Amino acid sequence: TCALPILHHLGTHRAVLGRGVDVSASGVARARELGVDARLGILGAPGTVETGELFDHVVLSEVIEHVATAEELLAQVWSHTRRTLWVTFPNIAYFPHRMRLAGGRFPIQWVVFPGEHLRFWSVPDFREWASGVGLPEPVMLPSNGFTWLGLHRLWPNLLANQVVARFDRRSA
Repeated sequence: TCALPILHHLGTHRAVLGRGVDVSASGVARARELGVDARLGILGAPGTVETGELFDHVVLSEVIEHVATAEELLAQVWSHTRRTLWVTFPNIAYFPHRMRLAGGRFPIQWVVFPGEHLRFWSVPDFREWASGVGLPEPVMLPSNGFTWLGLHRLWPNLLANQVVARFDRRSA
């Protein structure tokens, strides 16, 4: 569930003190068994993060596309970010998704049922959307897709299936 196994790995190998938030009680229990400071909660809900609490790095992995109020969530999370916010999102403009649309079918971006993803972005749409939320220009890092010869990095809007957007705070 969420990035809790990543937090365990970073805590063990990189001396990172991390905290995870997940809606799954069993996921939180597994994370706690591994020694991760994990909380049961819904991102953006009151009490999930204390007022004024800041984190050096915040990761929203496989989250934003499932949230109806993604703008509010992103603005709230950014207000608790001291250095870097990492946000993953599936790219609706990835070429297999385009092919399904051309064939009259909706792109498959779900596992259990089609309503899992509430929000959809292409790479340029996400960049524009994030700007409208008040975030700085992101660095886009295509993480998978058509990876042959690194082509997903050359044409991410067409050849990247999943993208990581990195938002950096400017140093004072």
